[in-house]
Amino acid sequence: MQTQFFEMYCSGLKNAADMMNATLESARRLQQQQLDSLQSAIDDQTRSMRELAEVRTVDQLIALQSRLAGSQIERTVDFWNRFWSAAGDNQLALMARAQLGQVREAHAAPPEQRAA
Repeated sequence: MQTQFFEMYCSGLKNAADMMNATLESARRLQQQQLDSLQSAIDDQTRSMRELAEVRTVDQLIALQSRLAGSQIERTVDFWNRFWSAAGDNQLALMARAQLGQVREAHAAPPEQRAA
């Protein structure tokens, strides 16, 4: 009985560690995506300021403003698309790890408990 408890305890610790690894990896990916988005925004801002300095007429200003608005909307949609994609990937990874933990626990259980 003590051996079974020990095996179940170790299995539970392994599952908790797997879940923590999956969560930390997901946080790292999300943070990297945020940094990439921030760098893209900085690059776009620099380019926009350069283009704004070259504007000489109202028509050029309106055309530039239209391009910038489209770019900002595109960046916003891309950000949220990647954000929700990362959230979905995280959920899939956690569910896969949970299922793997259940399989591991089932194989660690004694044969009489597996049949139940």
